[in-house]
Amino acid sequence: TSPLFVLRHHLSPISDLLVGTRTDPLMMSAGGDGTVATWDFRTLSGSTGNSERGGGAKPIGSKPCKTVRSPLSTMNHCKEGKHVKYSGGVLLSRGVDPNKKSVLSVSVDGKMKEWDIASGRVLGEMPVGHTDVVSQFTSCLESDDLRRYADGRTGDVKIGGTITSSWDGTVRMRRLIQKG
Repeated sequence: TSPLFVLRHHLSPISDLLVGTRTDPLMMSAGGDGTVATWDFRTLSGSTGNSERGGGAKPIGSKPCKTVRSPLSTMNHCKEGKHVKYSGGVLLSRGVDPNKKSVLSVSVDGKMKEWDIASGRVLGEMPVGHTDVVSQFTSCLESDDLRRYADGRTGDVKIGGTITSSWDGTVRMRRLIQKG
């Protein structure tokens, strides 16, 4: 079967994908160039001004693929900036606060960042604590075993957590805290 479209934004291999749901039709792609791109399936399935027929995609079967080059928003995880061919793979996971539309990313810079999906703005940043490259990354939502609870002393609310594994041979699990 022919693909519906080809997404072309990253300057190096794709390191991770995060696909939305029926009620959240967004997909994020992360590349070795340190960038994260947000794609909206609603605009991908229709005709938009930022796509072209053919161009970089060869017809497969009898139908040409639509090539889309402009994502809804972009985020630059690594400080090197645009047009870097390779700065290390970025891994993605869902944000843990159900009140925010956010995505989490980790990369070879040793930092986890939370991003607003629509604007691409950084909402927060913290070190992951590994001494080598992070190889796996996942988040645990409030509905998972890391349940939401309030800290009686500080009023802070624990809203889930993240689990990372690394080439340093360690697995790290942390709770994410929303200041009260």
